[in-house]
Amino acid sequence: MNTKRWSVVLVISILSIAVTACGGILSVNTATGEEVEVNNVKILTVGSNPADFFADISGLLPDGCSQIGENVQEVNNNTIEVTLYSTGLYDDCSFLNPTPFKEKVSLDVRGVPAGTYFVEVNGVIARGSLTKE
Repeated sequence: MNTKRWSVVLVISILSIAVTACGGILSVNTATGEEVEVNNVKILTVGSNPADFFADISGLLPDGCSQIGENVQEVNNNTIEVTLYSTGLYDDCSFLNPTPFKEKVSLDVRGVPAGTYFVEVNGVIARGSLTKE
């Protein structure tokens, strides 16, 4: 029994040291971060009747601790504007190099008439046709 107790104390001590050394790795910051850097956008049409439309996006996250966060979409005339944000995973990140990402974002085209549209994601523009059957 005494050996078991010491094993538990040892494991807790090691975890405490690891968490402290990693700059609070268990502390999650879920607040919306900054706009991500987008390098490429492609429009994808999946299925039919009705078709689903996606923006296939690639770019760079600000650091190795960030992930893709929320996206905000707005339709202005013939442009579907998407703003894509990062979400920081840790309060103190030691992986400061930009990290590549690839993300598929569903485009909310409910109520949008068929036609040719531009999809702009954080300043990068792709052209595509929206067809509805």
